[in-house]
Amino acid sequence: MYRDSQMEAFRQIISSLQELSSKVMDMGAGVVKLTENVVSGNMDELSEIYSSLRELDYSIYTFQKSIINDIVRYKVFLGDSVYILYELITLVGDLVDEMDGAAFRLANLGTDSLSTWSIEWIRKIVNGLYREVEAFREAIYFLGYNPNSLPSAIERISEIEEEIDVIHRKALVEMFARENDGVKIVMWLEIVNRLENAADLLKRVGEILLSLHLL
Repeated sequence: MYRDSQMEAFRQIISSLQELSSKVMDMGAGVVKLTENVVSGNMDELSEIYSSLRELDYSIYTFQKSIINDIVRYKVFLGDSVYILYELITLVGDLVDEMDGAAFRLANLGTDSLSTWSIEWIRKIVNGLYREVEAFREAIYFLGYNPNSLPSAIERISEIEEEIDVIHRKALVEMFARENDGVKIVMWLEIVNRLENAADLLKRVGEILLSLHLL
């Protein structure tokens, strides 16, 4: 009876994590859409796109609280994984906050004044981040349906994060070599650093998933 309750608790939490990962994917897709509008010079829709992202951000926050409540409710059955699950949910929340922060700045800081080449660096990082989010979502689904494939998805998260790190460093070198306007540099850094932080958090999320898998 206890074993059945334990399995049901894990099933419920993993199902919620899968839904959460889908919401994070939607957030990533929204940031991509926002970036593409900036790249194309279509600034009129930025406010509307960001408003939808804010609604999604609140939905994710509310859903996170619901998952944490479930973790507390099922803690007697979850054992040592309780703390890992809580850290996982917290890190995902931090990740979404960084994505939202980057999106806010893309939509509201006058990014149309940035040079085309500097916006292209943002685009590259955003696209890399979206691929990393895809790998995260895949890892969550493997956790529920094919645990033996989980390490490969986590490795992919790490590999993409390393690619983003390389892009970020190259972008920094070019920005400080070519841009003389301090305001534009600060604006660009406000966006890029949050995207880089999000990528770092996703790598940490992957490490947490692996520790959960190894329990």
